[in-house]
Amino acid sequence: MKKMLSALIISILFLSACTENEPASESSRIQTTAPKVTITASTESKLPPEPEPEPEELYDTAPISQAYLSADPAGLNEMQSAILEKAKEVIAEAITDDMSDYDKELAIHDWLVRNVTYDEENLNAISAPSEHNRDPYGALFEGRCICAGYATTFQMFMDMLGISCQTIHSTAHDGEEHAWNMVCLDDKWYHVDVTWDDPVPDKTNRPVRHTYFNVTDKLMLEEHNWNTVDVPTANSYEYSYTVHSCRELESLEELPDYIKELSQNMRRDGSFKVKGLSIEDEPKKAVFPSSFNKNDKSELMNMLTDALSGLSHEELEFLKITVTEVEGEKYLLIYGVNA
Repeated sequence: MKKMLSALIISILFLSACTENEPASESSRIQTTAPKVTITASTESKLPPEPEPEPEELYDTAPISQAYLSADPAGLNEMQSAILEKAKEVIAEAITDDMSDYDKELAIHDWLVRNVTYDEENLNAISAPSEHNRDPYGALFEGRCICAGYATTFQMFMDMLGISCQTIHSTAHDGEEHAWNMVCLDDKWYHVDVTWDDPVPDKTNRPVRHTYFNVTDKLMLEEHNWNTVDVPTANSYEYSYTVHSCRELESLEELPDYIKELSQNMRRDGSFKVKGLSIEDEPKKAVFPSSFNKNDKSELMNMLTDALSGLSHEELEFLKITVTEVEGEKYLLIYGVNA
């Protein structure tokens, strides 16, 4: 019993010394003032997380597009007036009266990708990003912006051209703020992400790609997040770039000229079919150039190799052709044109 009492006294003294030398934890202070409360190890983890900061509001381009449509800029401020005048120049340069809504949309998409670059300073904690990288002034006058700038500028042009459009302000797959657009053509909606079609880092005279031009919810959901309840459903391929811009060739002999045409139009990709040619290769299988196994060539591979034998090394350096399938129909997809 004495040994037990001695041990108990020593334990109390030891605990007292620890209490004086180490600050009490939050849980130990609570236990001291309210001994009947049971504190579990997960108490702190159940505390509500810090609220995430609200993203900045998107720049409202409606006054500018309305002034364009009404030909009355009287209500615009100085910056809005400057944007309006520059937008008129772009429309005069890129749009013709004989264009369909699809062609107009494609022309504006391509103009933005060719003439605007992503403001990489926005990703740099040291240097300062452009003051106008979230609005059309940054895109049209400074030539650089971030996703909000691409999306609001594209929205403004679509409104000016009378094409139904809306901007989605949500997140990308990594949870970062992101903005892109949706357009309506013949009562069907499509996603357009100009930002993600403009590669980083950018370079002069880089051909335009159309990976995210008029695509469906299915493709966008692989890399983007949004509340699908609040936006239209996009499930049509009719005006996707692969389907609507597909070129039907009389024979494979026309393929080199088509590739040169894509290059001249500053387009990095395109799709085609050949009359009478049955495509047996599986979708997404590498078709051109040849695979590592030089002896494992399909008939289509051999035909493409022969057809493209007259192109220069520069024209073939990044070129790839693969099979893609849209709603059960196979297309030959070209990408890497002068990339």
